[in-house]
Amino acid sequence: MESLRIALNLANTELVTGHDPDGSPTGPAPEMARRVAAAVDRTPVWVEYALPSDIVAAAHSDEWDICFIAADPARADVMDFTEPWTRLEVCFAASAAIEARTDVVIGVRQFLADLDLVVSDDTVTTIDQAIGVNLNVDDGLSLPVMSFIRAEA
Repeated sequence: MESLRIALNLANTELVTGHDPDGSPTGPAPEMARRVAAAVDRTPVWVEYALPSDIVAAAHSDEWDICFIAADPARADVMDFTEPWTRLEVCFAASAAIEARTDVVIGVRQFLADLDLVVSDDTVTTIDQAIGVNLNVDDGLSLPVMSFIRAEA
């Protein structure tokens, strides 16, 4: 049986949750990939990347056949997208002791060209636009934010 090389974004722990004892990836993206491979009678071969930008950078290198990353108009020049098969909700979290403010800047990663954001009186900005406004953004926010939310609950 031929193989289907599947690029996985390990940074998205909502979609790739870990690995089985045999090393196979777990989570919704690997499960969907297994179904796609079965539908086309192929054996899945996992090609793991630390970041979605690494997957995009490898798009023309013949390292993978399909990938599971967010549809982003900035990526459309190197790959085609299906309709979304899942949606992820993300949030900013703050302690209940902090007074709510509307004069804030919300930063998004530079590679996010399309962001649906429902807010009022807030500003959405890219990292480049945020220089000089004391915006502190870290790519590794997921685990600290979830720990904070659990501690506040």
